[in-house]
Amino acid sequence: MKLSNSVAKTLNVDTAPDGALKRAAKRIKRKPDLAPSDDVRAALRQLVGRHKALNKISVANSNAACDKHLKNGEVAKCRLADIERDEVRELAKVMSKHASALETEMLRQLRKIPIYQTLLKNVYGLGPVACAYLVAFVDIRKCEKPDQLIRYCGFACGKDGKSERLGSAESKDGSHFNLDLKIKIVTAMLSMWKTCFARPDGESTQVKTTKYMTIWTDYKHRAEHSGELAARGKGFVHDKGRRKATDVLLEDIYVVWRTLEGLPVWPDWYAAKRGYKHGGEKINVDKDGPQTLTIEEALELVGDVGSRPC
Repeated sequence: MKLSNSVAKTLNVDTAPDGALKRAAKRIKRKPDLAPSDDVRAALRQLVGRHKALNKISVANSNAACDKHLKNGEVAKCRLADIERDEVRELAKVMSKHASALETEMLRQLRKIPIYQTLLKNVYGLGPVACAYLVAFVDIRKCEKPDQLIRYCGFACGKDGKSERLGSAESKDGSHFNLDLKIKIVTAMLSMWKTCFARPDGESTQVKTTKYMTIWTDYKHRAEHSGELAARGKGFVHDKGRRKATDVLLEDIYVVWRTLEGLPVWPDWYAAKRGYKHGGEKINVDKDGPQTLTIEEALELVGDVGSRPC
């Protein structure tokens, strides 16, 4: 397929009909150029910024070449000619491949990070992209308590008991979260669910389980027997189970990450209110305060986060 001059200029290839996309694909396989830096987190932030920009271009071009379904039920046809739509879609595919090519370098940088080697790489369903966004954006030294990490990742509840949203009253009062990080974590959790449930012959069968999948599925089973499923619907119950599993995942990351940095670890809000921590041991937060754990104690507290056959 021959590319137009505008698209070829964007891809930095010539307009020759043969081999244009092949030459673009060769450049995708090249190692990305990173600014010289000894700071691994700085390199990850640069990779994440490029990944975000490439995905934004890819999604924008994909949407530009599609018909739009309006709220009143009507369909607004795309105004581009067929050949222009094909070229725009081809550009979206190339940008998506560029973004996917960054995952190898993300993984190479992540292997230099203790939290990835100790915990994140063992979490079933958590891929290099979600880990890269997490490590690049989160400064665990600023997250003194687990609730602060949960809020920054976008999974805290507002004063009305519902999830905080950007532009809400809570956000204007000072609380905020990283929307890009939240999207990647949600995507990782949904991928975990799809991977654990195989679909042979069109049927949904759970073939693997994890600590977080158990929390997710147990909540759905309780909702079915308590009547909450009938009152709220399957979608609400499924999302709420995912949010509960995500909170536990972020708490585990908080415990191990703070321990690796030599920082004190606070119990989560619910444990502080109940007066019990993991394992049933009584605690008095006002009296005992935060704990300084060894990495062995932190990993024992977190438990098994990997996959295992049902």
